[in-house]
Parts: sequence; C-alpha cells; structure tokens
Amino acid sequence: MNEINHIKTLLHNQFQIKDLGELKYFLGFEVARSKKGIHLCQRKYALDILEETGMLGCKPCSTPFLSNNNSLYKTEDYMNNPSDYQRLIGKLFYLPNTRPDLCFTVNLLSQFMQEPTKYHYQALQHVLRYIKSSPSKGLFFAVDSEWLHYLLQDLEIEPIATVVLYCDNNSTRHIAHNQSFHERTKHIELDCHVVCEKIQAKFLHLLPIRFEEQLADVFTKFSHRTRFRSIIIPKFGLVNIHHPA
Repeated sequence: MNEINHIKTLLHNQFQIKDLGELKYFLGFEVARSKKGIHLCQRKYALDILEETGMLGCKPCSTPFLSNNNSLYKTEDYMNNPSDYQRLIGKLFYLPNTRPDLCFTVNLLSQFMQEPTKYHYQALQHVLRYIKSSPSKGLFFAVDSEWLHYLLQDLEIEPIATVVLYCDNNSTRHIAHNQSFHERTKHIELDCHVVCEKIQAKFLHLLPIRFEEQLADVFTKFSHRTRFRSIIIPKFGLVNIHHPA
C-alpha cells in the first residue's frame, strides 16, 4: 500500500488528478470488496439492457438456452430487420466478462447475426429472461493460487499442495504427462509445453473428472438443464450479492 501511495504522489506532482478512493464502478463493472475477496458484477448494465428491450418485467428462467436448439439451424422465418438482433448481440457480448454462464449461448447466437430468424430472436429473449433471474450475479475473486504459491516460496514456507487441474479427456492427460507431440498437436505444442513444465515442477496436478462434472463445458457446449443448475453453476464461483430484481 505504501508503494501505491508513493506512485499516486508522483503522478499528482506531474498531473492534476483526483483520488476517488477504492474502485466501486468502472465501465459498467460494479466492484464490491470484503475480507474474503472481490466481487465483480454488471448489475446496472444488465438491468439497462432489460429496460431498453422491454424485458424488465419478464418472467425469469433458470437456464440461458432453450430446450429445443435444433430450430437454430432452420432456414426459414428470417427477420425483416436484423438490426435489432445485431444491436442486442452487441450489448450482450459485454456481459460474459462477469457472467461466464452466458458465454457459450451468446457466442452461439452471434453466429447468426447476418441472417437471424425469428427463432434466434426468441432465443435471445430467453437469454434476457435468464439474466432477469439474477442480474447481480457475478464473479467472486479470492486469493489467486499461483500468487499464493509464490508468496509462500518467498516466505520460505513449503506449499501444502499442488494446484489441481481437472480434465475429462484421456488423450489430453496422456499428452500432458508424456509430451508425445506430433503433427496433429503441432498447433497447441507451445501451450502443451507450458502445462508439462508445470506438472514436472509439481505446480500442477492433472486429475481425471467425469464428463458430467466438467465446469469448462459451460464455454463450449449446451448442458442439460439439471446439470447446468445443480452442478456447473454452483461450482463456478458465481455469486449474487443483491436480492433478485
């Protein structure tokens, strides 16, 4: 903290600046601090989107995706004016910064911006209903594991355990432990080397995990409604510090 105050003093001597205290709001991000960590959310931004689209009084839902996703790929019922769809996608792109549970759905729907159908717009409205269920939900940041690891080293304290990384792919775990690279893995070779070095240094420990419990799937594929609500979201570090709107 003394170093930060020193830098602020140096800047103040060169420029006219005003100390606004601890960061609470910046570019749509709301910051809340506690002894346990830092909470980031975009509550005002989310509520503004709901108000602009007339969805502020909509009925909330428990998942960001519709139950039938096959209709996303139908080539019929195109929107006469896709600008509303495109504008809404642009606004929603900013929310996954603190809402990783929206990441896959928003990215998928953005693929249809050129020629969206009425079903695509219904899917977007479903996303808004999901946002309505908990607009204050956001990421909670506790102590970073790597930072804590190096801090313990500086204090000459042996870390209690390595950082555990869970993987549901057998081939990936084999490559990480054996460094058997070939043409098919050439495009990820650099990243693989980094992981292998961390494993050899006992900083990382790669463990298998069941497909149903893999949290990373929220970024890459649709999840069953029950799995999404009961397994993925509770373990994802998403916290709602306000009462639902």
